[in-house]
Amino acid sequence: MKRHNYLLLIFVTRLLFSCNSENAIELTNKGIELLKKKDDWQANFYFTQAIEDDENYGRAYFYRAKVSDEESAIKDLSTAILKGYNVEESYIERGIIKGKLNNIKGALKDFNIALRMDPQNTYINQLKGNMYYDQNNYSQALYFYNITDPSYDDHEFYEKRGFANYQMKKYFEALKDANSAIELSDLVKKTKSGWESKFGEYDSRLNSWDYYFRAELKYQLGDIAGATMDIDKSISTDFMNYDAIRWRGILKYNKKDFNGALNDLEKVINSNQKDGLAYYYRGKIKIQKNEMDSACLDLSKAGELGVEEAYELIKQTCN
Repeated sequence: MKRHNYLLLIFVTRLLFSCNSENAIELTNKGIELLKKKDDWQANFYFTQAIEDDENYGRAYFYRAKVSDEESAIKDLSTAILKGYNVEESYIERGIIKGKLNNIKGALKDFNIALRMDPQNTYINQLKGNMYYDQNNYSQALYFYNITDPSYDDHEFYEKRGFANYQMKKYFEALKDANSAIELSDLVKKTKSGWESKFGEYDSRLNSWDYYFRAELKYQLGDIAGATMDIDKSISTDFMNYDAIRWRGILKYNKKDFNGALNDLEKVINSNQKDGLAYYYRGKIKIQKNEMDSACLDLSKAGELGVEEAYELIKQTCN
């Protein structure tokens, strides 16, 4: 009986979909063109006009959801499904929004419906992983990432799976993902404009972050020389990446290159006077230079900014 009712619903919604007015279709198409131009306000106007012209045109509700707040978008997507736009994309979009609203069960239900519609669409598992990633549930995110067949040019996937692996201390697995992310960023940088539209626009800050992240992984794996090379590459890619500059200063400190370390750390402090680690290591360098009064002031500032180790050093050297 339930299956009979379900098939009847599909028949009715498809019938409604096939009988939509030409005016509603035309208005929706105009809205879609404006959506491509990122003119959300005007796009919303046309989608609403299409709905007023034909309240049974589910496709208009689907596209209006793209320019609505989250609660309104869920209502529009639910209406789109009921009004005939009972397609995989409707469930995917609704699942993404439910995930953002922390409705995990509702999101999984929608993703699973979409997956039943298209069992070959492994991107849906990636979306499940993204939902758990946003919840900082990295072990569950990895479960879904690892049953995903990612597109070879999906930089975001490798970035997120790499960070999830890092959080779970799977450094070698994270390193492989970081390598993939860097290869993609470098590919976009090298290709001509015609290819850039396919792979995305080159982002020097994102590329710098890729190298910074890989440096951290190499450091965790004991490859200090490799980490140093990647930090240098990160800074050359984005000379305003002060996280990378701070870390280069710390690496120089560990090599007893105190003048080089001091130069990097002062760049960081000049940019951000709330960087506790930069004050902490500058204080340690000043101890090596026997500039004790200034060193203790830096350590006190580091402690004030949340670096707990600074107080242990203050007890040892400043009292």
